Amino acid sequence: MRFFVATGLSLCLSISGLLAGAGCISAEVPDPDSGTDSAGVKSAKSDGVEDGSSGDGEAKPPPPPSDDGEATPAPPPSLPPPPALPPPPPLPETCWSGELGDGVTCSDSSDLKDEAYITCRNQGADLAEFTYERELPGCSGSETTGAVYACCPAAEPLPSPTCWTTKIDHGDECQAHSTLDAEASALCGETGQQIFHIWHNSSGTICPEAYDTSALLTCCP
Repeated sequence: MRFFVATGLSLCLSISGLLAGAGCISAEVPDPDSGTDSAGVKSAKSDGVEDGSSGDGEAKPPPPPSDDGEATPAPPPSLPPPPALPPPPPLPETCWSGELGDGVTCSDSSDLKDEAYITCRNQGADLAEFTYERELPGCSGSETTGAVYACCPAAEPLPSPTCWTTKIDHGDECQAHSTLDAEASALCGETGQQIFHIWHNSSGTICPEAYDTSALLTCCP
């Protein structure tokens, strides 16, 4: 028994000596967390290849576009500027005249006069003259089939060439001035303007005080 143990120990020592003398080395298992293999070569991960950057810290260029036949959409074209608004008509420098009525149909002369006034004001002028034929066959009272008017440069021009004049007419129904004023204010407000001038009129209808049937108004910015 002692001989076997001693012999076995001598054999092991002899084999170890032979391996060392032969230059044998033991194989080492690479450490998965060290970044190197058994030969000491760094892995690709340690060189920064997996995260898309080069070893010197610079980002790699993006991959080329795919060959699926779809072109990269171009940016939308810029819209052209809106067209410039036409300049307002020049203020009149001389007087001019016009005619109203068809020569056959009877119309209230007051309505024709209001129409002439609106025409003059919308061209930056004042109504300077208004005449009409009276006592025509088939027409009664102040009715007429035609009228002549003249417009002349306004003594006090309107504050803006965008001012405009119109009429609110309720026929023969008398309206409170406050009602007519509210209607005029709403009408001007539709174009972002306000009342510059308003003139109440009854067109021959008898109304109580502070009541009229119509109103001529001018709206300005």
